[in-house]
Amino acid sequence: MKFVAPRSICRLLPQLLTGALFGLAPVLGCTGSMGPSPADEADGDRGGSDQGGDTGGGGSAGNQGNEPALGTVTLRRLTKREYENTISALFGAPASYAANYPSDDVSKHGFATATNTSELMATATMEAADGLARFGVGKLNALAPCAATGDDACAKSFIETFGQRAYRRPLLAAEKLELFTLYSSARKELALDFKDGVRVLLTAMLQAPQFLYHWEQGDEALVKQDDGSVALGNYHLASRLSYFLWGSMPDAQLFEAAEKNLLKDPDELKSQARRLLSDPRGRSVASDFFTQLLYLDGVLRAEKDSASHPEWTAAVRSSALLESQTFVQNVVFDGEGTWRSLMTAKYSFVDETLGRHYGASEAKGTTLARTNLPSGQRSGLLTQAAFLSAHAGPTDTALVTPIHRGEKIRKRLFCQPV
Repeated sequence: MKFVAPRSICRLLPQLLTGALFGLAPVLGCTGSMGPSPADEADGDRGGSDQGGDTGGGGSAGNQGNEPALGTVTLRRLTKREYENTISALFGAPASYAANYPSDDVSKHGFATATNTSELMATATMEAADGLARFGVGKLNALAPCAATGDDACAKSFIETFGQRAYRRPLLAAEKLELFTLYSSARKELALDFKDGVRVLLTAMLQAPQFLYHWEQGDEALVKQDDGSVALGNYHLASRLSYFLWGSMPDAQLFEAAEKNLLKDPDELKSQARRLLSDPRGRSVASDFFTQLLYLDGVLRAEKDSASHPEWTAAVRSSALLESQTFVQNVVFDGEGTWRSLMTAKYSFVDETLGRHYGASEAKGTTLARTNLPSGQRSGLLTQAAFLSAHAGPTDTALVTPIHRGEKIRKRLFCQPV
């Protein structure tokens, strides 16, 4: 099945997003001149991160200014990060409840994805859902204000309201009937009270493909165009927008806009996108993109020889990663928002420990602060401690270090296989 977004959103994206988020337009159904190149298509890469959905279907420069090309949607499971963010938004569950959720696959270009499945993954997902369901019924009054009644009407209300948020769209009549039948059967056959009946419902919903996958299904997805494609509906646009810019499910405002059929309007879509980008969750998606692109979080696992680097502590590793993430967010959202700034800026965000490594004596304390770095020694993201340490050997004399760094730059930034 092929989906296409309104042409207006494809024109709008370059105005909304800085150059640092280049290549991510396809997640909203915008391909053609904005999508991956034919070389990317042949190489199996979709030209962006996993946030918000994969539409595929790259186009060429000759398509510039025309209607965006259509892409076939790949069914993808929520990545672990998306899962953590979603369960937090659903009912405030901490990330620890995602411990049993299956780990991500990593594409050859370094981005997290979740397309494969197996019996082991299904078991892991079931264990995660069971733990979350027990957490959820611990705050049942918040999830189902009518819980004190313990009647079927309350169960139906819970299925409709919580189900809409979990599935990121209104439930179909058949889905509501199936869930209520499950609830009724569980209460009758297992002699459960209302609370445990809801726990059974939560366990089922949190294992449903409608929750676990970016699955654009529902009544509004069945409206086909003359060319056989399917237009994205309001709830689908809301979900793509939120997972693209937040890595999480839509919030109440985005759901309301979808319910009122507003997201096909370019001005409303622009307003919602700007609102999401202005939120701290929008800032973290930008830094997460570069963390995956350059494997910056590898600094947390990089092994160093203790004799050569006695200062290499867990605190230093964490500060190094936070430095690069803070720097990216500053450039993208508060600075020029250009690739040139990311690659050549003479400043960064360091604490006293990192300042000693960089020779920046003005850096004091344990809080990261904007600091000018020594001229001629540092220049942008690729010269910061996170990238350098993540792609280095255990000692300063390791001969493989320049090879590893060069390989990552050539593959990740120039898209050239080695």
